[in-house]
Amino acid sequence: MIVLFLIKIISGKNNHGYYYIINEIWAECIREKIPLPQHKPVSASSMCEARMKLPDDAIKTINKNIVSVWEDNTHPETWKGHRLFAIDGSKLNIPRGLLENGYKTPKNTSRHYPYAMMSCLYDVLNSIIYDVDFVNHNNERACVEKHLQCLDSNAIVIFDRGYFSYYLLYQVMQNNLNAVFRVQEGNRNKAIRDFSDSNSDDLIVSYTPSEAVKSDLRKRKLLSEFPCLTLRLIKHTDRNGEYILATTLVEQGYYEAEAFHDLYHHRWNIEELYKLSKSILCIEDFHSQSEKGVRQEIQAHILLLNLARISENDINHRGNDSDCIDSRENKQKLNFKNCLFLVVKHLSLLMQGIKKYLKSFYCALSEGLAGMTQRVWEALSTKIYASQNPMELF
Repeated sequence: MIVLFLIKIISGKNNHGYYYIINEIWAECIREKIPLPQHKPVSASSMCEARMKLPDDAIKTINKNIVSVWEDNTHPETWKGHRLFAIDGSKLNIPRGLLENGYKTPKNTSRHYPYAMMSCLYDVLNSIIYDVDFVNHNNERACVEKHLQCLDSNAIVIFDRGYFSYYLLYQVMQNNLNAVFRVQEGNRNKAIRDFSDSNSDDLIVSYTPSEAVKSDLRKRKLLSEFPCLTLRLIKHTDRNGEYILATTLVEQGYYEAEAFHDLYHHRWNIEELYKLSKSILCIEDFHSQSEKGVRQEIQAHILLLNLARISENDINHRGNDSDCIDSRENKQKLNFKNCLFLVVKHLSLLMQGIKKYLKSFYCALSEGLAGMTQRVWEALSTKIYASQNPMELF
């Protein structure tokens, strides 16, 4: 009931108060004949006290279990047999009450609100969020080690500029994972400088840190030994000029150099995730003024997004398996924004027990989505993809 309440309060722009949302939940449960703890709605103060008693990892555990069930009952999309993830961070404006918890306002500005960083591990092919970290600093690299522990071996993680380092590359290899980094301009490592100055477009090198990097890692007690790491460097050119990708995928015959431009481009999906979170779900409109409350609302936000994506993927796959699977003219695509709010509307059915109410939930969801699907012609899809951001379709 508390988790349902939290998802309700973060799911819209209306900023309804506790009293309104509690009464809405009670009405929905009575209508759907779902058992309630008492006949009359609880008071707003009782709900406020109850959410503060919720274990810190409760919503995160629910999310992890739901993703696990989804993995066991579907066939996640892969790239050359690898699960494909991206890690990136985004700054959030947070309530001033968190100044007491070590969060700070940006220096040399007149901004009223402090900021935090949300770092995310995202399945870019299946649009599922696997892990989120909420921290009071802006060091994106510091969040990576925790994210990597959530992955199975052989997965690929895509990183943007600013992440590449010897220590992070070492962590990836120690976890039996693979990575694709965009190397930041001005990297001073000799192997990368030599490759940048050469005529080669695809080269495998032995990568070792500079003496300055070794000294820093020893000082921070992160590493005491520095083995050579096998790294593949690939040059690509786009409209903005030349850039270098570094990867642990060294089998040049299987992983063609030309494929890495499109592979790296999948990282854009995590940028679209943050855009969706801020513009549609208004993640920065926090109701709580405490750190625990803010963390709860972020986890509820992630849970809602995953429930909506899993529902969308399920219904899309069932639609594609119908008689029109080979007809491009009849291909259907769900509007995710509509799917998101229909999930919220029927959430009480789902949260009260997946096994007992899942069929009813999907029936209600499918019925609502039937009038909201949009036919996507292949030519139009190609044109839109080439000229617009995917979020403009929602």
